[in-house]
Amino acid sequence: MKRILAALALAVILAVGSGIGTSAKTKISVIFWWDVNDPALVEMKTQFSAKYPDIEVAYTNVPSSQYYDKLLTIIAGGSPPDVAMLGMDKLATFASKGALVDLTPYVTTQFPIDDLFETIKPSLMYRGKYYALPRDVTTNVVYYNRKIFREHGVPYPKPGWTWDDFLETAKKVTHIGPDGKAEHFGFNYDAFADGFIHWIWQNNGNFLNADFTKSTLNTKEAIEALQFLVDLRLKHRVCPTIPEAQSMGKEEDLFRTGRIAMYIGGVSRTHKFAQVADLDWDVAPNPVGKRAASRVWTNLWVMPRGTKNQEAAWKFISFVAGPEGQRIASKMNMGIPALNSIAREDHFLNQPPDHRVYFLDAFRDGIVFPVFPEGKEYWDMVQTELEPVWLGKRSVAEAAAAIDRIANTTLFK
Repeated sequence: MKRILAALALAVILAVGSGIGTSAKTKISVIFWWDVNDPALVEMKTQFSAKYPDIEVAYTNVPSSQYYDKLLTIIAGGSPPDVAMLGMDKLATFASKGALVDLTPYVTTQFPIDDLFETIKPSLMYRGKYYALPRDVTTNVVYYNRKIFREHGVPYPKPGWTWDDFLETAKKVTHIGPDGKAEHFGFNYDAFADGFIHWIWQNNGNFLNADFTKSTLNTKEAIEALQFLVDLRLKHRVCPTIPEAQSMGKEEDLFRTGRIAMYIGGVSRTHKFAQVADLDWDVAPNPVGKRAASRVWTNLWVMPRGTKNQEAAWKFISFVAGPEGQRIASKMNMGIPALNSIAREDHFLNQPPDHRVYFLDAFRDGIVFPVFPEGKEYWDMVQTELEPVWLGKRSVAEAAAAIDRIANTTLFK
């Protein structure tokens, strides 16, 4: 008996000494600009911890105004977080600086990549390699006020409607009061590229060539599309002028308060509009020009270069971007799940509006917003050059030529 007890005691000593039976956790840090108590992030952390009890997740918030500069600084300083949230427009900048881990070996072998919407894959890549997985995604569609349409006896938009149909509809649902002022306009659009680029694509134009090394706005197709938008404001008067729009509030506020009948935007607006009790609204596909097109935007999770816990970080990224995390993202209204199978589940489709499925249908003709290392300088310059165009103080052709000349002699030389 004494020999047995001695053997057991020795076994315990050896086990403790070798670390068997201990439960030290791997700690990973996750950084983002959201509130650390955001319900969706809290739920993701809770479910991840239940699945991987050996990994401890610590969230860190950095205010959005400082976020990207600070993230680059701490990566360069050699003390990076293990996981970071990133806007799609920043991916090329970070990847080109060598600030991110190439996730291609993980993504191609340990992630249900075939279930991703095909059109979003370019938004996860830089020069053919995966550097990110999606937090959530969105397409854009036409929001319309059903009450205004009914009051004017105008049929609701249907799939396949054209630019001509759109213009005639906008004219019919614009109402000018006895004092000459519009009680409500037919439409309004955001005056930055993300808010109108789909019109250029629909007319077979583009801001840039395929590999984002040359500005190509000065073409007949792109100029026609921009002129169509200018005419909506200044010729047909179905959109408020820039000063009118600025005096009325943000574009989505104009729709929410019934000051415009139509608006093109992503899925995030649905949750805001659903909370407005007296707003009767739905969505329709974008009108079709020479082809159909919808702008696709993706928010990302990335792994900063230099992380000491790469395997644990990958487990977190693949969890929040995978089926479990995307189901949480859908239920908590973060956006459209990036996985087709999850987006088709009831928790996404059974929310307002009635034709929510059009957001998913739009992926068929979806195009990712152009992202490249010179992006900030390019889009800032585009906005500056187009500002007088929207006010009717400069021709579209002159601005398009200037944009190409400036970009191709300074940014892409």
